Amino acid sequence: MERQLQILEPAEPDSHTWKDNFFCWTSNKADPGLKWSFAGPIGGMKCTQILETADPHTWSDNYLCLPNDTPYHLQWSMAGPVGGKQCIKWEEGADPHTWMDNFLCA
Repeated sequence: MERQLQILEPAEPDSHTWKDNFFCWTSNKADPGLKWSFAGPIGGMKCTQILETADPHTWSDNYLCLPNDTPYHLQWSMAGPVGGKQCIKWEEGADPHTWMDNFLCA
């Protein structure tokens, strides 16, 4: 069984299908305490900006956040994986604004 966090930018057109995108982890792993915000960083949390500058739909205020005491140190890249880190590709094929080269790394 999986646990999941919806990744949503409400300003995106329905045709870009962001409403069905989720960040998931298996239930046999500890809940990392992830929170998503499409309205700026969440106070009291360690937040990583999730940004695609080629996308005009207000991605500049989107953040993936973790508790301050998390052992994870996330890094976002709009231009391929970050060398020396483990990365997860974030892609929305229906969005034409270059989401095919974005990665969340730790």
